[in-house]
Amino acid sequence: MKYHGTWTHQGVDPDRSCWTQSGETTTMYLFVIRVFYLLGPPVPEEIGVADFVPEMISPPQGIFSNPQFENFSSVMTKARSWAESHLRTVRLINIQSFDVKVHRSKFTGAVTIDSQRASHIEHGKHTTAFIRIIRLVYGRLRGSLDLPPPLPMVLSVKTFVPAIICRGGSWGIPQYESLRDTIKRAQVWLSLTGVNIVSAETISIRMHYGRISDEGAETTLTYHRTDHGSYFLTAFRIYIDGVYEEPSPDMLPPPPDESEFSMDDFGCCNVM
Repeated sequence: MKYHGTWTHQGVDPDRSCWTQSGETTTMYLFVIRVFYLLGPPVPEEIGVADFVPEMISPPQGIFSNPQFENFSSVMTKARSWAESHLRTVRLINIQSFDVKVHRSKFTGAVTIDSQRASHIEHGKHTTAFIRIIRLVYGRLRGSLDLPPPLPMVLSVKTFVPAIICRGGSWGIPQYESLRDTIKRAQVWLSLTGVNIVSAETISIRMHYGRISDEGAETTLTYHRTDHGSYFLTAFRIYIDGVYEEPSPDMLPPPPDESEFSMDDFGCCNVM
């Protein structure tokens, strides 16, 4: 959430639903904690978090090269191992993935990531790197209450990426199905697998020149550049308790037929 500068004396407004960004100016952003609760008798419970950060598998070879990090599935494997050993004594409340800033020394190129930091700054006219982490939020009861221990949990994840419906030609911008249609496909998949949903979220996938990179939703490192605009694709991700088997493709809705759509339908032109 954007921090509005000292000149305006606005600070942070958690109820604000929008703000403006400018690549020309330096902006501070804050993470806030929002708790959704039910009215009723209080429960003596403490809230904690467990963060899982992608490991750097290839460090930068100098200040002009970029580091390489493990993909999202590898980070999810670490979160699953933690859950199998710790969720016997605590209650899982929520799972989410989000981006935290990658700090890099301009002198040595050394990379540091602090997932517990509550703020970060995007400097105007500079590129900012972000890494996507997984955070598990859990509750632990205080005192000795006569309650059954939580059941063991095996975490899995399934990501639904919108299907492309117009490729845009050599220089055009591809178009994808709506998130509504993506969720409809997810609902069919859920009814066929009968999985137990733990949490769900929408994620933004940065597109390169209007197209998804080879890693797609698996990529964890992304950059915010201020010298040009960016394209993002919104996907739907589900966190599951248990291991699932993929249904037969014949039982799932077929992907959209691109031949049914023309570039004129979406204004995605091909520059000749």
